[in-house]
Amino acid sequence: MIRGLALRCFTSLRLRSILEYIVVPLKAALTDSSGYVRAAGVMGVLKVWHMSPETIKDSDLVDTLYAMLRDREPLVVVNCLSAINEILAEEGGVAVNQALIVYLLNRVREFSDWGQCAVLALTAKYTPADEDEMFAIMNLLDGCLKVAHSGVVLGTVLALNVGSVVGFVERLFGFQVLPAGVYFINHLPSDLHASDVITIGLTSCVLALAATLYPSLSASRVRPAEALRYE
Repeated sequence: MIRGLALRCFTSLRLRSILEYIVVPLKAALTDSSGYVRAAGVMGVLKVWHMSPETIKDSDLVDTLYAMLRDREPLVVVNCLSAINEILAEEGGVAVNQALIVYLLNRVREFSDWGQCAVLALTAKYTPADEDEMFAIMNLLDGCLKVAHSGVVLGTVLALNVGSVVGFVERLFGFQVLPAGVYFINHLPSDLHASDVITIGLTSCVLALAATLYPSLSASRVRPAEALRYE
């Protein structure tokens, strides 16, 4: 804990004069025995990149982050996904392949709700080679529908893959959902924003809670003896 906090403080100093001293502690943190220290180290790499991108890109730290995507600590994996996506944003973020997607989906239940969303967002970038692989990935995604925020996650998956879903439905039933001769568009556009997902999720929770208030208040005013008199 102390090593992690010290590293977080050290990497939060926005001083270019400390860059030459910071790479060695970062590399040590990424191989630390403590998951908390490794997670702090990953975010430290991102902080240094914001201050000096060339320092990170000239080192082997990005390759180390890729290797840490198979870390035993879920928080470390999620931090690596976030850091790589931001550092390599111009290259398209994390380079996805079948082995990585299958590995992450097999571990998806270990992650927090938002960690699972990060894995699902990465999965949406991967194009299966054939239908067998597509159905194999769908089977792995089945566990994601059982989390506490299944509605939010399912909506996210559908929004990210609406083009694939529509294409599958068209091939399955043999018709075009939006024929170009009838509509001004011939596809369903999808533009997912994290703020929208968070707002909708929180709003649904608040509405569900509010719907229970009136019945609860009404039931609290009923005397048990009168309620049971005609039972």
